[in-house]
Amino acid sequence: MIWSKNAGAWERGHAYAKAFYQQHGHLAIPATAKLDDYAAGRRMRRQREAENLTNDQAAKLDALDELWRMDPNWSRPYRECWSPISLRLSLSQASLSDLLVSDNVI
Repeated sequence: MIWSKNAGAWERGHAYAKAFYQQHGHLAIPATAKLDDYAAGRRMRRQREAENLTNDQAAKLDALDELWRMDPNWSRPYRECWSPISLRLSLSQASLSDLLVSDNVI
């Protein structure tokens, strides 16, 4: 049960953040972004600046995207750069392990 108006508003905002995450895979929401006329970008900007988030609220955002605290203008290029690198690393590790297992090295 939600006991305060602010808690209900936070949960509503989190639901929109989760919907954005499911569509885009990150919480680097542009400040002007809206979902169903809800100012999701402005809300995330306020969350990044908030000093009074509870541990539970921060954990819920961390569970969606550990980089949610980063400025979206900086984190989008970082994510674009990191994504191909991490994909190559995971592919090369998978290929190496497949090779080692198939050659009975392990």
